[in-house]
Amino acid sequence: MVRSSSKSLSSEDKQVDYDQYVALAHGAAQLVEQEQYAAALAQFQALTTSDISDIDKAMAYYNMAFVLEQVGQNQEALASYDKGISYERMHSRFFVTEQKAAYLARLGRNQESLRLYEDLLTKRFLQEEDTYRIRHNIQVLRDALQ
Repeated sequence: MVRSSSKSLSSEDKQVDYDQYVALAHGAAQLVEQEQYAAALAQFQALTTSDISDIDKAMAYYNMAFVLEQVGQNQEALASYDKGISYERMHSRFFVTEQKAAYLARLGRNQESLRLYEDLLTKRFLQEEDTYRIRHNIQVLRDALQ
């Protein structure tokens, strides 16, 4: 079945072809730029219930967390970060985890942020530049906690 790339997904419509994925992701990003947050959240949510890759789902949840942060829904944002982390973790990825740590620091929850960064530092899949950045962030947080 051929789908129009401008069609949004219904709750029964889980399969997404590449053109539809791009249209939904780019459309959601444009909605964020226009500060149409509810509509952007709906499009990101549609992506999370589709058959896209785990990494793309992680990014959709990250984007949902960003939008929820913009509208002051901190607990919901943290829950979206956690969902994104659950998808990226099984693939030795850590972008959403690192973004959650930064978000916690912005909220003044430095101890929680520090724990996430310290846990990341134990991962063997980090590249040297990642290790350097994470160590820097750990030091900044430790200084703030003193």
